[in-house]
Amino acid sequence: MSDDRQEEMLRRRIGSRIYFRRGELGITQIEVAARSGVHRNTIYRAEAGLTVPTILQLWKIAQAMDAKIEDFLQDSPSKVRFALESEKAL
Repeated sequence: MSDDRQEEMLRRRIGSRIYFRRGELGITQIEVAARSGVHRNTIYRAEAGLTVPTILQLWKIAQAMDAKIEDFLQDSPSKVRFALESEKAL
């Protein structure tokens, strides 16, 4: 697989996981931006798979959404962990 293809897959994986987690929380990109200090356009571009956030931006986004940075990087999404933590909160 070419480096360009791998980069594209990484962008899409990270973006879809940010989008999925944000949807689970029922918050907007603007809310994530306010909580994280990462510009809304950066969040939009990441979710759209147009760019990969820097490691610091990704860490801030994860913190803002009660997630771990690895949740956005692992090969398999950690939906189970998010679900279990949601149940604990009830």
